[in-house]
Amino acid sequence: RFLFIKQVKTWVSTLKHILHQWKLELELVYKVQMQCYEDAKLMKLFPEIVRSLYDQDVLAEDTILHWFRKGTNPKGRYASLIHILYQAT
Repeated sequence: RFLFIKQVKTWVSTLKHILHQWKLELELVYKVQMQCYEDAKLMKLFPEIVRSLYDQDVLAEDTILHWFRKGTNPKGRYASLIHILYQAT
């Protein structure tokens, strides 16, 4: 678990450089979500990955909120993640 989150952090600078539009950020959230759902072990890490990307300023709060409200998979929406975001503001 820790190693996976650490691996995400190694890509932060590259992701910041590439993700210059909110639509690209949203696409990243969807891709991470799909990848996590393909592996049951990763499914539990999805909120932590998104939180890590948010904390590292890769994902904007508005992008995550948009994903939460309009996401294609209601089962994959994590209310706890949104609660954390609201606490951060």
